[in-house]
Amino acid sequence: MDGGQGPFGGGYSYTTSGFDGFGDFGDLGDIFSSFFGGGFGGRQSTRKNSGPKKGADLNLNMDITFEDAFLGVEKEVTITRNETCDTCHGTGAKPGTNPVKCPQCHGTGQISQVQNTILGQVQTTRACNNCHGTGEVITDVCENCKGKGTIRKQPRIKVKIPAGIDDNQTVVLRGEGEPGTKGGPKGDLYITLRIKRHSIYTRKGNNVLCDIPITITQATLGAELEIPMVDGSKEKYKIPEGTQTGTKFTIRNKGFKYVNSQSEGDFIFTVQVQTPKRLTKEQRELLTQLAKTMNEQPPVKKRGIFG
Repeated sequence: MDGGQGPFGGGYSYTTSGFDGFGDFGDLGDIFSSFFGGGFGGRQSTRKNSGPKKGADLNLNMDITFEDAFLGVEKEVTITRNETCDTCHGTGAKPGTNPVKCPQCHGTGQISQVQNTILGQVQTTRACNNCHGTGEVITDVCENCKGKGTIRKQPRIKVKIPAGIDDNQTVVLRGEGEPGTKGGPKGDLYITLRIKRHSIYTRKGNNVLCDIPITITQATLGAELEIPMVDGSKEKYKIPEGTQTGTKFTIRNKGFKYVNSQSEGDFIFTVQVQTPKRLTKEQRELLTQLAKTMNEQPPVKKRGIFG
């Protein structure tokens, strides 16, 4: 039986033979084989782990502004990673030489051991200590990388952040991770974005929210406002007379873009009517006259204790 799945999830292959007592119990023999790591009769095919292997992935956090997330931006980031040695091209061996087959494991990367038990012969395997499971040893070491095949470097990488990216979303750069081994592909670089809080704008889904202060006269008479947009432009918007504080208005398609789409969210602003704290004498008289025409009780001037 080849390509079995062990009781603990590890992939492996094995064969069973030579233990006739379980000849009529084929599945039972396979069960014992999966638990003891080898077939009865002392034969087992070993899996060679020295083939091409993908490099490790790298993870990084990056802070960007609210405007960067809205418009999209290209950033440069410095990472620390291993890169293939230019001298030996990743072999770890001195130029002009090559790694040789490990004499201890004969290139398999594994050492097998057969034990006699009451159930028969059980074969176990472990990684070869001489070649550390690679199946090869380097006799003439590369002087540049000291036999590692890689050099530690800190390259600067350009990262394109798309417009509309949201907080805690991740940009993936394929092939910018650690180098692979034995000709395997490079790993990937995962960059998680953290968007800084803005003093004016907030985000809800793909909509931009903000508060816009207006005066009492603007709220009462209506007015044409200039609303500041996230991109630095201004949008004219006319509010009706009698607008109450807390009223929301929407400017369509002026919010965040949907990543990988032409659609856009909306810009929603809430008006906040500001009551003046200080008035000139003329302004006070005008408001007093207005209050009288609206049958309101005008403000009473406070007198001192002695009148």
